[in-house]
Amino acid sequence: MQSAKNISRHMICLNKKGKKNFYMKKLSFLFCFSAVIAKLGAQGRESASLAINEFLVESAVSAFFLTNSNNVVEVTMDNYPELYQSFVDLSVKAKINTPLLFLITKKHPLFFSKTNACAVGGRDASAVFVGSWLIDELSADEVQAILAHEITHIAHEYSISSLKFMLGSFAVSLSAAILGYKLTGYAKDCPWYLRWTAASFGWGFAHKLFSLISFRHAREQEKVADLGAIELTGNMALIGALEKCDEMVKKYCPYSARKRKETIERLFSSHPLTEERVAYIRARGAEQKQAEKDEPVSVAA
Repeated sequence: MQSAKNISRHMICLNKKGKKNFYMKKLSFLFCFSAVIAKLGAQGRESASLAINEFLVESAVSAFFLTNSNNVVEVTMDNYPELYQSFVDLSVKAKINTPLLFLITKKHPLFFSKTNACAVGGRDASAVFVGSWLIDELSADEVQAILAHEITHIAHEYSISSLKFMLGSFAVSLSAAILGYKLTGYAKDCPWYLRWTAASFGWGFAHKLFSLISFRHAREQEKVADLGAIELTGNMALIGALEKCDEMVKKYCPYSARKRKETIERLFSSHPLTEERVAYIRARGAEQKQAEKDEPVSVAA
């Protein structure tokens, strides 16, 4: 039988042909990746941003709409005139190009797709997906508030920001894994499985650490989108929408609703608790009312 040391050498060492193919693949990947980056860079910052937004929109539309055309419907003036007109008005007020708007119908098999809303893209190219439960169970003002929330995400181009965090997390985690693998290699006769264990630990630790930062950033984005929604709509209807959604989760997903309030779960959550969101929305509303009272009233001569 071969010793663990011989097996380790056999698994790590590559023959000359294998090495050549391995490095050729890596070089090809780096060349293609560099070509894409160079092309985007040559187009300029604004063009690169638009290209990324268009890619995100195309990916989301393909995943949600094109592959689920029986479950997802595009909202237009023909099928949902009042909803679409409200959506267009909010887009104009936010100074963005009107996004594509899709309704995830009751036929969709995923529960949270029917009870949620999301947005991808930026000011020039974007798409919004809204679950049918929101349309059926919320009032017109509350649905408008949800749309305004998603439009604020688009206006601030949070999709690109989230993509940057995702790429940053991958880069940091990969670097930590390589560092763990290299450091254990300095130990004399270190078995291959210990080196891979160190690499896995480095990846996991860095990923969790970066996730904490990413989720905190996501919660800040949600707060900005909430406050942006009340600015666009001019009312506090978002509070009613959030409370109804929270009641729905408590009713159908009691375990998840309870777990969300635990400290660890809150640290790794992309959204603040509903109670926190309602509190800062009410605080902003109170600030606006006070500002209106403090405004001097002009008297006509």
